[in-house]
Amino acid sequence: MYRMTMPDNDLLFFRGRKDRRRCEVCGQLTAKREEDLSTTPIAKPPKVEVSCSVDGVVVVTNRVRRALDEIFPNSIRLEPLQSNLFAFLPTAIVAFDAVARKTRFEGLCSTCGQYRSVIGAKPIMLTQGSAVEASGIARTDLEFGSDDEKAPLVVLGDEAAKRLIARRFSGCEILPA
Repeated sequence: MYRMTMPDNDLLFFRGRKDRRRCEVCGQLTAKREEDLSTTPIAKPPKVEVSCSVDGVVVVTNRVRRALDEIFPNSIRLEPLQSNLFAFLPTAIVAFDAVARKTRFEGLCSTCGQYRSVIGAKPIMLTQGSAVEASGIARTDLEFGSDDEKAPLVVLGDEAAKRLIARRFSGCEILPA
């Protein structure tokens, strides 16, 4: 199993946005992965083909979008953004083993049930029976980080990792999980 990492692109899709759905008590995003990202202005496009916003949105170029569609048909969601860019998210979800990894959960909100911070993602540990197919891609069920910056880990099977490495997308780093 492998994980996909990418550099920060300084874009913000959620911070300071009053039009995003949030818990009225703690202010956490309540539907982060369902929000419409196409309305976020992108004044300065990322310098690399694969990058991540400060608040956990993976951004890819059109060239990467075409390749991902080819490599992972029906396994990813690509949302058009401005400047010929796309938000990328695997649709398959794998269960992260927070107990075995000793992941810390801090700041539980009794209203929305979310934690302010989820800490301890690496090394990646999946629950027994949870796996990524050799040619597959998935995201963890947990999102790691704090506040708006929480994001899932993107995990790949061995064959999928080889295929992405061969494409040599700038910014995309594939590392053993």
